[in-house]
Amino acid sequence: MQFIDILIKNGTILTMDSSNSRIENGLIGIKGDSISYIGTGPQNMFDARTIIDAKGGIILPGLINGHTHAAMTLYRGLADDLPLMEWLNNYIFPLEKKINADFVILDLGAGSHYNVLDFFLAADHGIVVVNPDPLSILESYNFIKLALFRQIAQTIRSHNGALTLIKEIARTETHRSQSTVHDLLREVQGMDVTLGEKMTAFLTEFRPMIMINMLAGTNDENNVLAIKRAAEELLAIDMEYIGAVQKDDTVRKSLDKMIPFISYDPKSPASRDLANIIIMKLLHSGRFKSLRNKHTLRRRVNEKGEEKRIEVICSVNCPYWEDCGFKNGGYPCELKFLSGIQGLRGE
Repeated sequence: MQFIDILIKNGTILTMDSSNSRIENGLIGIKGDSISYIGTGPQNMFDARTIIDAKGGIILPGLINGHTHAAMTLYRGLADDLPLMEWLNNYIFPLEKKINADFVILDLGAGSHYNVLDFFLAADHGIVVVNPDPLSILESYNFIKLALFRQIAQTIRSHNGALTLIKEIARTETHRSQSTVHDLLREVQGMDVTLGEKMTAFLTEFRPMIMINMLAGTNDENNVLAIKRAAEELLAIDMEYIGAVQKDDTVRKSLDKMIPFISYDPKSPASRDLANIIIMKLLHSGRFKSLRNKHTLRRRVNEKGEEKRIEVICSVNCPYWEDCGFKNGGYPCELKFLSGIQGLRGE
């Protein structure tokens, strides 16, 4: 018999070992500050000071906070002890706009806290990624609605009457509201013509993009695109649908290997879908014109011998040749940022 301090029994143990083993109705023995046993028993092999019955529960290693704000380490110590929004708007955002990079991608994750909304609104281009399930569709629409009303409120905050009206509509659940943003615009124009013009200008410029993840069929696509239709009718904005990444087992396999799926298998359906969105809907469409100009400039510099020639050469061997709008065989690939993808280097 083993003498231990704590015995946890009857729980489902997620070991998180290399095989992701799971033990039903398992036992965990703890002696001092160490786990001395993980298994199925029997229980009478232990003499424990404390016994915890975890029946119906899950036992797993402690969760690790990976929310590290890694990018912010670049500005550590800058303008400390300031209110968050003052720190972001007056110090961080201006510096981030001067980062020497072709583009910066922020994965905002889930949620609609003001900070998340402000990051989304501060971006040159915002993409809302939606899974084809009812909750994701509803939450995505609500996120777009909240982002819209937050920007409108900031645009016309000098007019108390209009600001109060906007806040009342924004707080009303969509299915309970009879008002649309078209109605709101008319009321604001009635209060102040100048504010109405500002609001109209923002509604024209605000064009978030929508992308579907884990698409399984046509019905899924139609269900998600209801967001686009609702945005046009209720929010007075034109969202741009840039495409879908279909459900693909390759993604799960790549996660197990901790490798991006587009590198794990660039010819998989999901990889081709993502490449098509990047190449045809974002780059080739002219949406990132400045990015393309930078690549053109770099190619000219390379031709003059002032910089090492790009290693990735455009050819029919590229897994995205059929979908690419930049076909220029024999010359450096204009999509230099894809150079790390397996199968592109040296082709």
